Amino acid sequence: MMDLEAFTVELPGQLLAGAYVLDTWPREIIEVEVPLQPPTTLALDIFEMSDKRRIVVCTELARNQGRSITNSWPDLADHLRGLLGGQETQLVLVEHYCGASYRDRELPSTYDLVDLRWISGRASLLGWTRLSSKG
Repeated sequence: MMDLEAFTVELPGQLLAGAYVLDTWPREIIEVEVPLQPPTTLALDIFEMSDKRRIVVCTELARNQGRSITNSWPDLADHLRGLLGGQETQLVLVEHYCGASYRDRELPSTYDLVDLRWISGRASLLGWTRLSSKG
């Protein structure tokens, strides 16, 4: 089992936009149910921001036996909506890939903004934007 402290999440500057982190939730390893497939296993870091946003960083883990976080976005968005108590309009979803994402490979960390539009509690994907690559 992977040590929860084995990697670091650094919020890319573009996400801050003059805001700062007020609080962080403890890192969790979660499983997101995906229909007809093994669950997606990922690390979840949530940052409460001074401008009321919640930046949710989802890190792909090498031990994930289900879909990648990239391909699980609809189920992941539904899961996060429930976790955040229906306050999805303040949700900023970020995909994170790092050394913990790959077996036997050390690659640079990447952060991608998953641009979602919420209509009647359901997410629609508008696209992905590369925020940064480090390492």
